[in-house]
Amino acid sequence: MIRLALITLAVLLGRPAMGFSQDTVRTSADSVAVDSTAGKRAMPVNAELPDSAKVTIEESKIFDPSTFPPSLGEREAIEADLRKPPKPRTSFAETPEPMRGTIKVGYGMYVSPMINGWVGTNTPTTDITLRGGFASTQGHAPNRDTRSGNAQLTGGLFFSENAGMFANGRLESSASIAHDKYRLYGSTTPDRERTLNTLAGSVSISAFYSDGGYLKAKANLEHSSLDDSVRMKEIILGAEVGFGVRMGVFSLDGTTNVSYNFYTTSIPTSDPTFAEGRLTLHYRPSERLDLYVIGVGYDFRGTSFPKRRWVGSGGGIVWNASNSLALFAEYKPYVQQNTLSKFARQNPFLDYRIHIEHTEFLDNAVAGFEVRARESFVGKISMAYQEAYRYPVFWHRRENLWSVEYDFPWIARVLSFQSELHAELGENVTTGFTLSYRKVRDRMYNWTIPYLPSLTMSALYRQKLSRKVFVESDVQYFSSRLPQFSAGQALRPLTFWNATFGYNFSQRVSMSVTIENILDQQRGYWEGYASQPRRGSLSIELIW
Repeated sequence: MIRLALITLAVLLGRPAMGFSQDTVRTSADSVAVDSTAGKRAMPVNAELPDSAKVTIEESKIFDPSTFPPSLGEREAIEADLRKPPKPRTSFAETPEPMRGTIKVGYGMYVSPMINGWVGTNTPTTDITLRGGFASTQGHAPNRDTRSGNAQLTGGLFFSENAGMFANGRLESSASIAHDKYRLYGSTTPDRERTLNTLAGSVSISAFYSDGGYLKAKANLEHSSLDDSVRMKEIILGAEVGFGVRMGVFSLDGTTNVSYNFYTTSIPTSDPTFAEGRLTLHYRPSERLDLYVIGVGYDFRGTSFPKRRWVGSGGGIVWNASNSLALFAEYKPYVQQNTLSKFARQNPFLDYRIHIEHTEFLDNAVAGFEVRARESFVGKISMAYQEAYRYPVFWHRRENLWSVEYDFPWIARVLSFQSELHAELGENVTTGFTLSYRKVRDRMYNWTIPYLPSLTMSALYRQKLSRKVFVESDVQYFSSRLPQFSAGQALRPLTFWNATFGYNFSQRVSMSVTIENILDQQRGYWEGYASQPRRGSLSIELIW
Protein backbone atom coordinates (compact mmCIF):
# COMPACT_ATOMS: atom_id res chain seq x y z
CA MET A 1 0.00 0.00 0.00
CA ILE A 2 1.44 3.31 -1.03
CA ARG A 3 1.35 5.90 1.69
CA LEU A 4 1.90 9.62 1.40
CA ALA A 5 5.04 10.45 3.33
CA LEU A 6 5.14 13.62 5.36
CA ILE A 7 7.77 15.69 3.60
CA THR A 8 9.83 18.27 5.43
CA LEU A 9 10.06 21.66 3.79
CA ALA A 10 11.49 25.17 3.50
CA VAL A 11 11.70 28.68 4.71
CA LEU A 12 14.99 30.56 4.65
CA LEU A 13 16.00 31.53 8.16
CA GLY A 14 19.73 31.84 8.11
CA ARG A 15 23.13 30.86 6.76
CA PRO A 16 25.69 28.93 8.80
CA ALA A 17 28.18 30.96 10.77
CA MET A 18 31.57 29.38 10.24
CA GLY A 19 34.61 29.33 12.49
CA PHE A 20 38.14 28.02 11.93
CA SER A 21 40.35 26.53 14.56
CA GLN A 22 43.30 27.90 12.57
CA ASP A 23 43.61 31.25 10.83
CA THR A 24 45.20 29.84 7.70
CA VAL A 25 43.65 27.64 5.04
CA ARG A 26 45.30 25.86 2.15
CA THR A 27 45.53 27.28 -1.30
CA SER A 28 44.07 25.53 -4.33
CA ALA A 29 47.46 24.00 -5.06
CA ASP A 30 47.15 21.96 -1.88
CA SER A 31 44.05 20.15 -3.07
CA VAL A 32 44.08 20.35 -6.86
CA ALA A 33 46.42 18.09 -8.80
CA VAL A 34 47.92 19.24 -12.10
CA ASP A 35 48.87 16.98 -14.97
CA SER A 36 52.32 18.38 -15.74
CA THR A 37 52.49 16.69 -19.11
CA ALA A 38 49.33 18.36 -20.32
CA GLY A 39 50.02 21.68 -18.63
CA LYS A 40 46.42 22.01 -17.55
CA ARG A 41 43.96 20.79 -14.99
CA ALA A 42 43.27 17.07 -15.22
CA MET A 43 39.84 15.56 -15.78
CA PRO A 44 37.87 15.33 -12.52
CA VAL A 45 34.67 13.42 -12.00
CA ASN A 46 31.94 14.49 -9.64
CA ALA A 47 32.00 12.23 -6.60
CA GLU A 48 28.24 12.33 -6.12
CA LEU A 49 27.45 10.45 -9.30
CA PRO A 50 24.15 8.64 -9.44
CA ASP A 51 24.07 5.14 -8.01
CA SER A 52 22.34 3.37 -10.84
CA ALA A 53 19.55 5.78 -11.68
CA LYS A 54 19.42 7.34 -8.22
CA VAL A 55 20.59 10.92 -7.74
CA THR A 56 21.40 12.50 -4.41
CA ILE A 57 19.51 15.58 -3.27
CA GLU A 58 20.18 16.58 0.34
CA GLU A 59 21.13 13.51 2.34
CA SER A 60 18.63 11.07 0.87
CA LYS A 61 18.28 9.46 -2.52
CA ILE A 62 15.67 9.90 -5.16
CA PHE A 63 12.68 7.54 -5.23
CA ASP A 64 13.67 4.21 -6.72
CA PRO A 65 11.02 2.69 -9.02
CA SER A 66 12.55 -0.76 -8.53
CA THR A 67 11.41 -0.68 -4.88
CA PHE A 68 7.94 -2.12 -4.45
CA PRO A 69 5.83 -3.50 -1.59
CA PRO A 70 7.44 -6.37 0.35
CA SER A 71 7.44 -9.90 -1.01
CA LEU A 72 5.28 -12.67 0.42
CA GLY A 73 5.98 -13.14 4.10
CA GLU A 74 8.22 -10.09 4.46
CA ARG A 75 7.52 -7.89 7.48
CA GLU A 76 7.98 -4.23 8.22
CA ALA A 77 10.31 -3.38 11.10
CA ILE A 78 10.66 -0.16 13.08
CA GLU A 79 12.90 2.40 11.40
CA ALA A 80 16.28 2.40 13.12
CA ASP A 81 17.82 5.28 11.17
CA LEU A 82 17.85 8.27 13.49
CA ARG A 83 18.05 10.73 10.60
CA LYS A 84 14.47 9.92 9.62
CA PRO A 85 11.36 10.93 11.59
CA PRO A 86 9.91 8.21 13.80
CA LYS A 87 6.95 6.21 12.67
CA PRO A 88 4.48 4.44 14.96
CA ARG A 89 4.99 0.80 15.68
CA THR A 90 2.89 -1.54 13.56
CA SER A 91 1.68 -4.91 14.74
CA PHE A 92 4.42 -7.36 13.87
CA ALA A 93 2.55 -10.57 14.59
CA GLU A 94 -0.34 -11.68 16.75
CA THR A 95 0.76 -15.28 16.74
CA PRO A 96 4.12 -16.95 16.04
CA GLU A 97 4.97 -17.31 12.35
CA PRO A 98 6.77 -20.29 10.82
CA MET A 99 10.05 -19.87 8.97
CA ARG A 100 9.37 -17.99 5.72
CA GLY A 101 11.56 -16.80 2.89
CA THR A 102 12.50 -16.62 -0.76
CA ILE A 103 15.37 -18.07 -2.74
CA LYS A 104 16.25 -17.36 -6.37
CA VAL A 105 18.88 -19.30 -8.32
CA GLY A 106 20.03 -18.51 -11.84
CA TYR A 107 22.70 -19.01 -14.48
CA GLY A 108 23.68 -16.74 -17.37
CA MET A 109 25.97 -16.42 -20.36
CA TYR A 110 29.75 -16.10 -19.85
CA VAL A 111 29.59 -18.56 -16.91
CA SER A 112 27.49 -16.32 -14.64
CA PRO A 113 25.86 -18.11 -11.68
CA MET A 114 23.79 -16.20 -9.13
CA ILE A 115 21.78 -16.84 -5.99
CA ASN A 116 19.95 -14.51 -3.61
CA GLY A 117 17.16 -14.63 -1.07
CA TRP A 118 16.08 -14.21 2.50
CA VAL A 119 14.72 -16.34 5.31
CA GLY A 120 13.16 -15.29 8.59
CA THR A 121 10.79 -16.07 11.42
CA ASN A 122 9.11 -14.26 14.28
CA THR A 123 7.10 -14.54 17.48
CA PRO A 124 4.82 -11.86 18.98
CA THR A 125 7.87 -10.26 20.60
CA THR A 126 10.90 -11.27 18.49
CA ASP A 127 12.04 -11.60 14.90
CA ILE A 128 15.13 -12.66 12.99
CA THR A 129 15.94 -12.34 9.28
CA LEU A 130 18.90 -13.50 7.17
CA ARG A 131 19.41 -12.00 3.72
CA GLY A 132 22.14 -12.74 1.23
CA GLY A 133 23.22 -12.95 -2.37
CA PHE A 134 26.08 -13.99 -4.63
CA ALA A 135 26.84 -13.39 -8.32
CA SER A 136 29.89 -13.95 -10.49
CA THR A 137 30.90 -14.04 -14.15
CA GLN A 138 33.98 -14.95 -16.14
CA GLY A 139 33.24 -12.08 -18.50
CA HIS A 140 33.26 -11.90 -22.28
CA ALA A 141 36.94 -10.89 -22.54
CA PRO A 142 40.20 -11.37 -20.60
CA ASN A 143 40.34 -9.68 -17.19
CA ARG A 144 36.57 -9.02 -17.18
CA ASP A 145 35.77 -11.54 -14.44
CA THR A 146 33.86 -10.21 -11.43
CA ARG A 147 32.48 -11.61 -8.18
CA SER A 148 30.22 -10.06 -5.57
CA GLY A 149 28.41 -11.28 -2.48
CA ASN A 150 26.65 -9.96 0.58
CA ALA A 151 24.88 -11.21 3.68
CA GLN A 152 23.02 -9.54 6.54
CA LEU A 153 21.63 -10.98 9.77
CA THR A 154 19.12 -8.87 11.70
CA GLY A 155 17.34 -9.73 14.93
CA GLY A 156 14.99 -7.75 17.11
CA LEU A 157 12.99 -7.74 20.30
CA PHE A 158 9.75 -5.74 20.77
CA PHE A 159 8.91 -4.25 24.15
CA SER A 160 5.37 -4.03 25.50
CA GLU A 161 3.59 -0.81 26.41
CA ASN A 162 4.34 -1.62 30.07
CA ALA A 163 8.12 -1.67 29.60
CA GLY A 164 8.61 1.70 31.31
CA MET A 165 11.31 3.79 29.66
CA PHE A 166 11.33 1.44 26.64
CA ALA A 167 7.53 1.23 26.21
CA ASN A 168 6.43 0.14 22.73
CA GLY A 169 10.09 0.10 21.74
CA ARG A 170 12.44 -2.25 19.96
CA LEU A 171 15.92 -3.57 20.53
CA GLU A 172 17.63 -4.49 17.26
CA SER A 173 21.03 -5.86 16.30
CA SER A 174 22.42 -6.23 12.80
CA ALA A 175 25.60 -7.63 11.25
CA SER A 176 26.50 -7.58 7.56
CA ILE A 177 29.30 -8.41 5.15
CA ALA A 178 29.82 -7.33 1.53
CA HIS A 179 32.48 -8.44 -0.96
CA ASP A 180 33.33 -7.27 -4.49
CA LYS A 181 36.16 -8.58 -6.69
CA TYR A 182 37.09 -7.24 -10.12
CA ARG A 183 40.10 -6.24 -12.22
CA LEU A 184 41.40 -2.81 -13.18
CA TYR A 185 41.38 -3.88 -16.85
CA GLY A 186 41.26 -0.32 -18.19
CA SER A 187 44.37 0.77 -16.30
CA THR A 188 48.05 0.39 -17.11
CA THR A 189 48.00 -2.93 -15.18
CA PRO A 190 44.88 -4.59 -16.67
CA ASP A 191 45.27 -7.94 -14.89
CA ARG A 192 45.48 -6.35 -11.41
CA GLU A 193 42.77 -7.82 -9.16
CA ARG A 194 41.02 -5.60 -6.63
CA THR A 195 38.70 -6.47 -3.75
CA LEU A 196 36.42 -4.22 -1.74
CA ASN A 197 35.31 -5.79 1.53
CA THR A 198 33.03 -4.28 4.17
CA LEU A 199 32.08 -5.63 7.60
CA ALA A 200 29.45 -3.73 9.57
CA GLY A 201 27.47 -4.12 12.75
CA SER A 202 25.02 -2.04 14.75
CA VAL A 203 22.86 -2.12 17.87
CA SER A 204 19.86 0.17 18.29
CA ILE A 205 17.11 0.68 20.84
CA SER A 206 13.96 2.76 20.61
CA ALA A 207 10.87 3.63 22.61
CA PHE A 208 7.56 5.24 21.59
CA TYR A 209 5.27 6.79 24.18
CA SER A 210 1.51 7.28 24.27
CA ASP A 211 1.85 11.08 24.24
CA GLY A 212 3.74 10.96 20.90
CA GLY A 213 7.25 11.26 22.32
CA TYR A 214 10.07 8.87 21.54
CA LEU A 215 13.69 7.98 22.33
CA LYS A 216 16.24 6.35 20.04
CA ALA A 217 19.87 5.35 20.32
CA LYS A 218 22.23 3.53 17.98
CA ALA A 219 25.87 2.42 17.95
CA ASN A 220 27.61 1.16 14.82
CA LEU A 221 30.96 -0.16 13.65
CA GLU A 222 32.11 -0.50 10.03
CA HIS A 223 35.38 -1.85 8.62
CA SER A 224 36.17 -1.45 4.91
CA SER A 225 39.26 -2.36 2.91
CA LEU A 226 40.24 -1.61 -0.67
CA ASP A 227 42.90 -4.14 -1.55
CA ASP A 228 45.10 -4.99 -4.54
CA SER A 229 48.82 -4.19 -4.77
CA VAL A 230 48.24 -1.68 -1.96
CA ARG A 231 45.76 -1.89 0.87
CA MET A 232 43.71 0.99 2.24
CA LYS A 233 41.62 0.36 5.36
CA GLU A 234 38.86 2.37 6.95
CA ILE A 235 37.30 1.85 10.38
CA ILE A 236 34.30 3.93 11.42
CA LEU A 237 32.98 4.07 14.98
CA GLY A 238 29.71 5.91 15.36
CA ALA A 239 26.91 6.65 17.79
CA GLU A 240 23.56 8.42 17.43
CA VAL A 241 20.92 9.56 19.89
CA GLY A 242 17.51 11.00 19.10
CA PHE A 243 14.45 12.15 21.05
CA GLY A 244 11.03 13.67 20.50
CA VAL A 245 8.68 15.59 22.80
CA ARG A 246 5.07 16.48 21.99
CA MET A 247 3.42 19.50 23.65
CA GLY A 248 0.01 20.15 22.13
CA VAL A 249 0.47 21.96 18.81
CA PHE A 250 4.25 22.09 19.39
CA SER A 251 6.82 19.32 19.20
CA LEU A 252 10.59 19.23 19.60
CA ASP A 253 12.89 16.69 17.92
CA GLY A 254 16.62 16.38 18.48
CA THR A 255 19.43 14.20 17.13
CA THR A 256 23.14 13.91 17.88
CA ASN A 257 25.57 11.96 15.70
CA VAL A 258 29.26 11.37 16.46
CA SER A 259 31.67 9.45 14.23
CA TYR A 260 35.41 8.67 14.32
CA ASN A 261 37.24 7.38 11.23
CA PHE A 262 40.59 5.59 11.23
CA TYR A 263 42.65 4.97 8.07
CA THR A 264 45.75 3.26 6.79
CA THR A 265 46.75 4.84 3.46
CA SER A 266 49.72 5.40 1.18
CA ILE A 267 49.71 9.14 1.96
CA PRO A 268 50.18 10.95 5.32
CA THR A 269 46.81 11.80 6.84
CA SER A 270 45.08 12.63 10.07
CA ASP A 271 42.03 10.65 11.09
CA PRO A 272 38.73 12.41 10.32
CA THR A 273 36.09 13.15 12.94
CA PHE A 274 32.47 14.17 12.53
CA ALA A 275 29.95 15.41 15.09
CA GLU A 276 26.48 16.74 14.33
CA GLY A 277 23.69 18.14 16.50
CA ARG A 278 20.23 19.11 15.29
CA LEU A 279 17.09 20.53 16.95
CA THR A 280 13.77 20.92 15.14
CA LEU A 281 10.80 22.78 16.64
CA HIS A 282 7.45 22.06 14.95
CA TYR A 283 4.28 24.12 15.14
CA ARG A 284 1.13 22.43 13.85
CA PRO A 285 -1.81 24.86 14.04
CA SER A 286 -3.97 22.38 12.11
CA GLU A 287 -3.85 18.85 10.77
CA ARG A 288 -2.97 20.20 7.33
CA LEU A 289 -0.17 22.65 8.20
CA ASP A 290 3.27 22.06 9.71
CA LEU A 291 5.73 24.93 10.29
CA TYR A 292 9.15 24.29 11.75
CA VAL A 293 12.53 25.84 12.47
CA ILE A 294 15.86 23.99 12.52
CA GLY A 295 19.09 24.63 14.38
CA VAL A 296 22.24 22.69 13.46
CA GLY A 297 25.80 22.55 14.70
CA TYR A 298 28.85 20.69 13.39
CA ASP A 299 32.36 19.93 14.57
CA PHE A 300 34.43 18.00 12.03
CA ARG A 301 37.87 17.41 10.53
CA GLY A 302 39.08 15.71 7.36
CA THR A 303 42.36 14.00 6.56
CA SER A 304 44.12 17.16 5.35
CA PHE A 305 42.20 20.33 6.24
CA PRO A 306 42.05 21.89 9.74
CA LYS A 307 39.15 21.25 12.07
CA ARG A 308 36.06 23.34 11.41
CA ARG A 309 33.04 24.29 13.48
CA TRP A 310 29.91 26.09 12.45
CA VAL A 311 26.30 26.54 13.42
CA GLY A 312 23.39 27.28 11.14
CA SER A 313 19.64 27.58 11.08
CA GLY A 314 16.83 26.83 8.69
CA GLY A 315 13.21 25.95 8.55
CA GLY A 316 10.36 24.73 6.45
CA ILE A 317 6.69 24.38 5.80
CA VAL A 318 4.49 21.53 4.64
CA TRP A 319 0.88 22.14 3.67
CA ASN A 320 -1.49 19.28 2.98
CA ALA A 321 -3.83 21.19 0.69
CA SER A 322 -6.08 18.13 0.41
CA ASN A 323 -5.98 14.42 1.08
CA SER A 324 -4.18 13.95 -2.24
CA LEU A 325 -1.93 17.03 -2.50
CA ALA A 326 0.95 18.23 -0.31
CA LEU A 327 3.19 21.24 -0.96
CA PHE A 328 6.51 21.73 0.76
CA ALA A 329 9.54 24.00 1.00
CA GLU A 330 12.64 23.83 3.16
CA TYR A 331 15.95 25.58 3.78
CA LYS A 332 18.46 23.44 5.67
CA PRO A 333 22.25 23.81 5.64
CA TYR A 334 24.17 20.68 6.50
CA VAL A 335 27.51 18.88 6.28
CA GLN A 336 27.75 15.69 4.25
CA GLN A 337 29.98 13.06 5.82
CA ASN A 338 32.25 11.39 3.24
CA THR A 339 33.96 8.02 3.64
CA LEU A 340 36.23 5.70 1.67
CA SER A 341 33.50 3.05 1.36
CA LYS A 342 31.09 5.63 -0.07
CA PHE A 343 33.56 6.79 -2.73
CA ALA A 344 34.57 3.23 -3.61
CA ARG A 345 30.94 2.22 -4.18
CA GLN A 346 30.46 5.20 -6.51
CA ASN A 347 33.69 4.65 -8.44
CA PRO A 348 35.30 1.19 -8.14
CA PHE A 349 38.43 2.37 -10.01
CA LEU A 350 39.82 4.60 -7.25
CA ASP A 351 43.50 5.36 -6.89
CA TYR A 352 45.00 5.35 -3.41
CA ARG A 353 46.03 9.00 -3.57
CA ILE A 354 42.81 10.24 -2.01
CA HIS A 355 41.81 12.43 0.89
CA ILE A 356 38.66 12.15 2.96
CA GLU A 357 37.05 15.54 3.57
CA HIS A 358 33.49 16.42 4.49
CA THR A 359 31.36 18.60 2.17
CA GLU A 360 29.62 21.68 3.57
CA PHE A 361 26.30 22.57 1.98
CA LEU A 362 26.20 26.19 3.11
CA ASP A 363 22.97 26.78 1.22
CA ASN A 364 20.41 24.04 0.66
CA ALA A 365 16.89 24.98 -0.42
CA VAL A 366 14.26 22.64 -1.84
CA ALA A 367 10.60 23.08 -2.78
CA GLY A 368 7.98 20.99 -4.53
CA PHE A 369 4.77 19.04 -4.22
CA GLU A 370 3.54 15.47 -3.96
CA VAL A 371 0.30 14.01 -5.31
CA ARG A 372 -1.44 10.80 -4.32
CA ALA A 373 -4.62 9.38 -5.76
CA ARG A 374 -6.70 6.32 -4.90
CA GLU A 375 -3.86 4.67 -2.99
CA SER A 376 -2.49 3.52 -6.34
CA PHE A 377 -0.63 6.57 -7.63
CA VAL A 378 2.02 8.76 -6.06
CA GLY A 379 4.01 11.46 -7.85
CA LYS A 380 6.52 14.01 -6.65
CA ILE A 381 8.19 17.02 -8.26
CA SER A 382 10.88 19.09 -6.55
CA MET A 383 13.55 21.68 -7.28
CA ALA A 384 16.65 22.37 -5.21
CA TYR A 385 19.49 24.87 -5.08
CA GLN A 386 22.69 24.20 -3.17
CA GLU A 387 26.06 25.86 -2.65
CA ALA A 388 28.70 23.41 -1.52
CA TYR A 389 32.15 24.04 -0.03
CA ARG A 390 34.78 21.32 -0.62
CA TYR A 391 32.65 19.63 -3.22
CA PRO A 392 34.26 16.21 -3.97
CA VAL A 393 35.39 15.31 -7.49
CA PHE A 394 37.00 12.18 -8.89
CA TRP A 395 40.36 13.17 -10.42
CA HIS A 396 41.23 11.24 -13.60
CA ARG A 397 44.87 10.13 -13.65
CA ARG A 398 46.87 8.96 -16.66
CA GLU A 399 46.74 5.31 -15.57
CA ASN A 400 42.90 5.38 -15.85
CA LEU A 401 42.38 5.48 -12.12
CA TRP A 402 40.70 8.25 -10.12
CA SER A 403 41.73 9.99 -6.93
CA VAL A 404 39.31 12.09 -4.86
CA GLU A 405 39.97 15.83 -4.76
CA TYR A 406 37.86 18.77 -3.66
CA ASP A 407 36.70 21.92 -5.41
CA PHE A 408 38.56 24.14 -2.93
CA PRO A 409 38.76 27.09 -2.23
CA TRP A 410 35.89 27.61 -4.69
CA ILE A 411 32.23 26.86 -4.09
CA ALA A 412 30.17 24.57 -6.30
CA ARG A 413 26.61 25.53 -7.25
CA VAL A 414 24.08 22.72 -7.66
CA LEU A 415 20.74 23.35 -9.37
CA SER A 416 18.51 20.30 -9.67
CA PHE A 417 15.04 19.23 -10.72
CA GLN A 418 13.52 15.86 -9.89
CA SER A 419 10.30 14.11 -10.72
CA GLU A 420 9.21 10.65 -9.72
CA LEU A 421 6.07 8.58 -9.87
CA HIS A 422 4.77 5.15 -9.00
CA ALA A 423 1.44 3.85 -10.29
CA GLU A 424 -0.52 0.63 -9.99
CA LEU A 425 -2.88 0.37 -12.96
CA GLY A 426 -5.39 -2.16 -11.78
CA GLU A 427 -4.24 -5.46 -10.35
CA ASN A 428 -1.95 -6.40 -13.22
CA VAL A 429 0.23 -3.39 -14.11
CA THR A 430 2.82 -1.53 -12.03
CA THR A 431 4.98 1.30 -13.35
CA GLY A 432 7.67 3.56 -11.97
CA PHE A 433 9.55 6.49 -13.45
CA THR A 434 12.21 8.97 -12.34
CA LEU A 435 13.73 11.95 -14.08
CA SER A 436 16.53 14.06 -12.66
CA TYR A 437 18.12 17.14 -14.19
CA ARG A 438 21.13 18.54 -12.36
CA LYS A 439 23.74 21.16 -13.18
CA VAL A 440 26.85 21.42 -11.01
CA ARG A 441 29.11 24.38 -11.78
CA ASP A 442 32.08 26.02 -10.16
CA ARG A 443 30.85 29.40 -8.91
CA MET A 444 34.08 31.29 -9.61
CA TYR A 445 34.65 30.23 -13.25
CA ASN A 446 31.20 28.84 -14.07
CA TRP A 447 32.82 25.57 -15.15
CA THR A 448 30.60 22.52 -15.55
CA ILE A 449 31.79 19.61 -13.44
CA PRO A 450 32.84 16.90 -15.95
CA TYR A 451 31.67 13.31 -16.14
CA LEU A 452 28.37 14.25 -14.52
CA PRO A 453 25.32 13.76 -16.79
CA SER A 454 22.89 16.64 -16.56
CA LEU A 455 19.96 14.32 -17.26
CA THR A 456 19.30 10.85 -15.88
CA MET A 457 16.12 8.82 -16.28
CA SER A 458 14.91 5.41 -15.25
CA ALA A 459 11.66 3.57 -15.89
CA LEU A 460 10.20 0.25 -14.86
CA TYR A 461 7.13 -1.57 -16.18
CA ARG A 462 5.64 -4.79 -14.82
CA GLN A 463 2.55 -6.58 -16.12
CA LYS A 464 0.76 -9.85 -15.51
CA LEU A 465 -0.31 -11.04 -18.95
CA SER A 466 -2.29 -13.84 -17.39
CA ARG A 467 -2.51 -15.73 -14.13
CA LYS A 468 0.67 -17.57 -15.10
CA VAL A 469 2.69 -15.22 -17.35
CA PHE A 470 4.33 -11.91 -16.44
CA VAL A 471 6.78 -9.49 -18.09
CA GLU A 472 9.07 -6.80 -16.71
CA SER A 473 11.20 -4.17 -18.43
CA ASP A 474 13.46 -1.44 -17.11
CA VAL A 475 15.44 1.30 -18.87
CA GLN A 476 18.18 3.61 -17.61
CA TYR A 477 19.45 6.66 -19.48
CA PHE A 478 22.46 8.93 -18.83
CA SER A 479 22.95 12.03 -20.97
CA SER A 480 26.30 13.10 -22.45
CA ARG A 481 29.11 14.19 -20.12
CA LEU A 482 32.04 16.54 -20.64
CA PRO A 483 35.49 14.97 -20.13
CA GLN A 484 36.99 18.27 -18.95
CA PHE A 485 35.78 21.46 -17.27
CA SER A 486 33.39 23.01 -19.85
CA ALA A 487 35.61 21.70 -22.65
CA GLY A 488 36.38 18.69 -24.82
CA GLN A 489 34.19 16.52 -27.00
CA ALA A 490 31.18 15.34 -25.04
CA LEU A 491 30.99 11.64 -24.24
CA ARG A 492 28.02 9.96 -25.89
CA PRO A 493 24.84 9.23 -23.89
CA LEU A 494 24.32 5.79 -22.36
CA THR A 495 21.10 3.74 -22.50
CA PHE A 496 20.66 0.39 -20.77
CA TRP A 497 17.54 -1.72 -21.36
CA ASN A 498 16.73 -5.01 -19.62
CA ALA A 499 13.69 -7.28 -19.96
CA THR A 500 12.36 -10.32 -18.09
CA PHE A 501 9.78 -12.89 -19.17
CA GLY A 502 8.40 -15.13 -16.43
CA TYR A 503 6.03 -18.01 -15.80
CA ASN A 504 4.37 -18.79 -12.44
CA PHE A 505 4.00 -22.53 -11.92
CA SER A 506 2.19 -21.70 -8.67
CA GLN A 507 2.00 -18.90 -6.10
CA ARG A 508 5.32 -20.07 -4.73
CA VAL A 509 7.35 -21.29 -7.73
CA SER A 510 8.25 -19.29 -10.83
CA MET A 511 10.79 -19.35 -13.65
CA SER A 512 12.07 -16.36 -15.62
CA VAL A 513 14.35 -15.51 -18.53
CA THR A 514 16.19 -12.19 -18.39
CA ILE A 515 17.98 -10.37 -21.20
CA GLU A 516 20.34 -7.66 -19.95
CA ASN A 517 21.67 -4.76 -22.01
CA ILE A 518 19.37 -5.51 -24.95
CA LEU A 519 20.87 -2.63 -26.98
CA ASP A 520 24.34 -4.14 -26.46
CA GLN A 521 25.67 -0.87 -25.04
CA GLN A 522 29.37 -1.57 -24.56
CA ARG A 523 30.56 1.91 -23.64
CA GLY A 524 31.05 2.28 -19.90
CA TYR A 525 30.52 5.17 -17.55
CA TRP A 526 34.21 5.52 -16.70
CA GLU A 527 36.77 6.24 -19.39
CA GLY A 528 38.68 3.11 -20.41
CA TYR A 529 36.09 0.75 -18.90
CA ALA A 530 33.24 -0.91 -20.78
CA SER A 531 29.81 -2.26 -19.85
CA GLN A 532 28.97 -5.95 -19.91
CA PRO A 533 27.63 -6.89 -23.39
CA ARG A 534 24.17 -8.24 -24.07
CA ARG A 535 23.60 -11.46 -22.17
CA GLY A 536 20.78 -13.76 -21.13
CA SER A 537 20.10 -15.75 -17.98
CA LEU A 538 17.60 -18.27 -16.63
CA SER A 539 16.43 -18.29 -13.00
CA ILE A 540 14.02 -20.14 -10.74
CA GLU A 541 12.43 -18.58 -7.64
CA LEU A 542 10.89 -20.39 -4.68
CA ILE A 543 8.78 -18.66 -2.01
CA TRP A 544 7.68 -20.33 1.21
